[in-house]
Amino acid sequence: MPGSSAEASWIFRYSPHIAVFSVGYVLFVYAAVPNIFMTRFAMGFTALGLLMSAALFSVVLAQPLCSRLTTRISTTNILLAATVMHVLLAIALDFAQTFWTLLALRAVWGLAAGIILTSGGTHIARLYSGSAATRQQGIYGGMLTFGGALSFLLAPHLRLPFAPFDLFIPGALLGIPTIGILWWYRRDRTTAPQRPHSLSDSDANLSAQYILTHPAIIVASLCYIASLGSYVTLSTFITAYFDDLGVIGPLNVFVLLVASVARALGGAIVQWWSIGDRRIVRFATVSATLGFMLLAIVQSPPYIIILPFVVMLAVSFPFGVIYHIATETITEEGTALAIVIAAGNIAALILPTFTGILRATSGGYSSGFLLLGAINAVAVGSIVWLR
Repeated sequence: MPGSSAEASWIFRYSPHIAVFSVGYVLFVYAAVPNIFMTRFAMGFTALGLLMSAALFSVVLAQPLCSRLTTRISTTNILLAATVMHVLLAIALDFAQTFWTLLALRAVWGLAAGIILTSGGTHIARLYSGSAATRQQGIYGGMLTFGGALSFLLAPHLRLPFAPFDLFIPGALLGIPTIGILWWYRRDRTTAPQRPHSLSDSDANLSAQYILTHPAIIVASLCYIASLGSYVTLSTFITAYFDDLGVIGPLNVFVLLVASVARALGGAIVQWWSIGDRRIVRFATVSATLGFMLLAIVQSPPYIIILPFVVMLAVSFPFGVIYHIATETITEEGTALAIVIAAGNIAALILPTFTGILRATSGGYSSGFLLLGAINAVAVGSIVWLR
């Protein structure tokens, strides 16, 4: 049986990345072929949006549970159990016969996905430190969006012979290697909670109130609200935005690919050039704020075509850095990440809906872009305030 995780092979260290790649595929694949789902289940756009909302809401609900689990159980075993549930539920999604069954399964699947997201980030935080941790968190976030990009590429052309629907199953298959890797390393104990000898269970650093009010967690949460909320909102409306401009092409794929590259690149730059975490977040959030303001004002090509990609790059760039800010100063990394991830996903639930309302009432996207710009400006202020 393998020894400590410090001596483990690279494949063990990258097991969370493989798991979250599979999660990204299952999360986004239905949005790649909305007409198929709307025809099969006789539903409209509101019901289609509920499929994403149900999953994201469950991701939020999973965070308190994951926070408790990561203080008691090895992240190796948490990831193993959650990935098994993810694979089984992803397969079940292809056999749903009614919309309500599909919606319920998406909600339950979201719990498994939420546990994977947080325990995977915690796993990385315990295996790496410093700029290496930032780089790995960036790659980790990039794999999530890369899974979504793959689903947009494959889904329109994918029909497998062994299930009635055959869209979610490929995503489930992507998660199976993670199960094999984690099963092999299931006895690993170095990724269990490790506290400095100077800390006791009554130490303030282990208090939920202390973590909730810690400046690093407040700032990381505000920055993740801006980053994830902007990313999900842009992903939701980018196709309709370009359709309004008469631009035709697989732009949804390119948007997710830009996000994937930006997340990985943001973490890598910290390690390559020894740039501080706060400087990276400050640069990215200022760029995103300016980008959204320009999107609201500029109405002429080619800027209205180029700017969405620039903004997507900016909002995705600090992903790994935000995760590292949340985990580097708090002993309970799982609890810290759970708070930040919950905050970001709550924003991801609310902002697309609110932006849609603004779009419907104003007839354009300018007010929505101004809203996202204001949220990123708040993130800029918070990262400047952090000491």
